[in-house]
Amino acid sequence: MRQGIARDGRHLYPAFPYTAFARMSESDMMALYAYLMSQPAVKQAARETKLPFPMNQRRLVAGWNWLFHDAREYQPDAQQSALWNRGKYLVDGAGHCGACHTPRNALGAEKGGFAYLGGGSAEGWDAPALIAARAAPVPWTEDALFTYLRTGFSAEHGVAAGPMAPVVAGLASLPESDVRAIAHYIASLSPPVGCRVAAHAPRSAPQGRMRMR
Repeated sequence: MRQGIARDGRHLYPAFPYTAFARMSESDMMALYAYLMSQPAVKQAARETKLPFPMNQRRLVAGWNWLFHDAREYQPDAQQSALWNRGKYLVDGAGHCGACHTPRNALGAEKGGFAYLGGGSAEGWDAPALIAARAAPVPWTEDALFTYLRTGFSAEHGVAAGPMAPVVAGLASLPESDVRAIAHYIASLSPPVGCRVAAHAPRSAPQGRMRMR
């Protein structure tokens, strides 16, 4: 969950989002493990991973981790509120919002800096930017995002569809305080409504792709 290494010592491919889970606290890791171990056992052999060369060389993932993986858990920003820190912890960790909403480089790692939450793709869908200055088609307000994550609908953004639909379904089990923290953090990354810079014109989804809301 933190290092991306299986029990037998093999490196896991980052399709398993250990790069995000690593941000979680040790206590939350243990709570998650305890919950999973409390569930009824299922007899189901894992399907063999079949990838072409050189992607089938798991040892290369060690180099990928050295270049891109930060295994340290999240450290709160003392300059920000408890609500903001909780939101960032959830967005970057268990929620791993950037897995879809942040573009990736040629080696499949999420880009940092200005590209953070600047729009990506998932399962053939466009995942739009969540930040006004990153060409978000319609900038999110905290209240609009909170309502959308809670209900799956926003008058300005539409209905949660595609890969976003199960995300909203999963968020239904979170306490309102956590959903509010997520909305608060993401909204804080956009300039105030009266000071927003003009965003680029929203890009059209490539043919054969649809836009997540």
